[in-house]
Amino acid sequence: YVVYWATGQQLAHHANPYDTEALARIEQAAHFRVDKTFYMRNPPWMLPLVYPLGWLGIRVGFGVWMLLMTLSLVLPVHLLSKLSGRPKSHRSLLAYSFAPVLICLLYGQSSLFALLGLVLFLSLHRSHPFLAGNSLWFCSLKPHLFLPFGVVLLAWIVVSKSYKVLAGAVTALAASIALTYM
Repeated sequence: YVVYWATGQQLAHHANPYDTEALARIEQAAHFRVDKTFYMRNPPWMLPLVYPLGWLGIRVGFGVWMLLMTLSLVLPVHLLSKLSGRPKSHRSLLAYSFAPVLICLLYGQSSLFALLGLVLFLSLHRSHPFLAGNSLWFCSLKPHLFLPFGVVLLAWIVVSKSYKVLAGAVTALAASIALTYM
C-alpha cells in the first residue's frame, strides 16, 4: 500500500510518480523501512486510481484503500455465487479464507481489482457487452496475468462478433490513459 500512497503523493504534487529518490523520501517519512525504494510497477493507466491517495494522509488513505480492496473481494465472490446458481451457499466463505486472497488483502495488492474486472466481465458479457468491455480495464492493471486470456478473448470477439466488448475495453483504456496525461 505504501508504494501506491507514495505514488499518489507524487501525483498530487504534480511530480514524477516514478522518481525513486522522491519516493524513497516519502516512504521513509511514512516510517516504511526498506533496503531499496519501491515504485509502482503497474502500467501508467493505473495512475488515476492511486491519484486520490495523494490527497489523504497515510492512515486515512490506508482505510480507503482497504475498503476498496475488501469491496473488490466481496463483490466478485457474491457475483460468482449468483452465477453458479447458489446465492445462499456457505461455499463462498472458502473464497474469503483462500490464502492468496488473504495475502492480497494483507499487503493491499491491486490483484483484487483484476479479480473484480474478470468477474464483472463474466457476469455482464451477455446482457451488457459494452460495460463488460469497460470492466476489462481492471484486468489491464495486471496485464501479465491476463495475456493468455486476452488472446482468447480477442479470438472470441472476432468469432462471436462481440465488437461492443472490444469498444468498451478500448473506451475505458483510452479514458484512463487520457486521465493519466492530464
